[in-house]
Amino acid sequence: MATKPYVIVVGTDYSSHGYRAVRAAGREAAKHPYAKLYVVHVAPSSEPDHDLPPIAFASFGSKLGTDQHGDSFAKLDEHVAAALSNLPLPSELSVETMVLRGEPAYELMELGWKLRANLTVVGTRGRQYSSTWALGSVAETVVRQATSPVMVIGPRVQLTPGVQAKVALS
Repeated sequence: MATKPYVIVVGTDYSSHGYRAVRAAGREAAKHPYAKLYVVHVAPSSEPDHDLPPIAFASFGSKLGTDQHGDSFAKLDEHVAAALSNLPLPSELSVETMVLRGEPAYELMELGWKLRANLTVVGTRGRQYSSTWALGSVAETVVRQATSPVMVIGPRVQLTPGVQAKVALS
C-alpha cells in the first residue's frame, strides 16, 4: 500500500522572514516519514526578468544549466541550502525548489491546491500599524484563503532586559 507523502509548500522572498519560514517548514517536514517540501519563490510580474517561464521546476541541489534562468534557480537553491543546513533532516526527505511568476499569495495558494498540500508555510514581517495589518499582505491573504492549514512564521522579537526578566520569572 502506497503512503501519500506529507506535502509542505513554503514561500520565500529571500528575506530573513522567508529564511525562517523555510527552516520552520524543514523542521515540520522532518516530523513526517514521507514528506515532500516544495520551496517556492514567486517573482512579481513587475520584476525585470520577463523571460522566466510561468512555472519552472528544479530539483534541489541539482546542477542547473547556464541559461538565462540559472541565476534565479541558483539563488533559490543557495537560500534553501543555507536555511536547511544544520537541521536533522531525514535522508528520504524530498525537497524541490520552484520559481514562479505572478502574485505571490495567489501562486502559493494555487500550488498548494494543485499539490494537495497538507501545510503551507509563510513568513511575515509582523507589521503593527493596525490590527488589519498585523500580518503582511501575502501572509494575510494566504491565511484567509488557503485550502490547507497555514503556518505563519513571525519576526524574532528582541526583548528588553526588563521584559526578559519578567518572562524568565513566569
